[in-house]
Amino acid sequence: RSSDLFALVSLSRTIDVQEEDLFYRHPETPYLGRRLRGRIVRTILRGRTVFNDCGIVAQPPGRLIRPVK
Repeated sequence: RSSDLFALVSLSRTIDVQEEDLFYRHPETPYLGRRLRGRIVRTILRGRTVFNDCGIVAQPPGRLIRPVK
């Protein structure tokens, strides 16, 4: 079986990390304002492109599973 998730990365590109570039819930990162080498140009999940250079282009398939309290 092939991988369910993979990302294509351009190692020749850089990114200056800005708050609007972050796609996760935690509001802080030590990388904010720093220039990083390497940029994700495409993310494929279960055969579907969910992220490309323009941003999130599709909702990921599946559903969020939360722990039982």
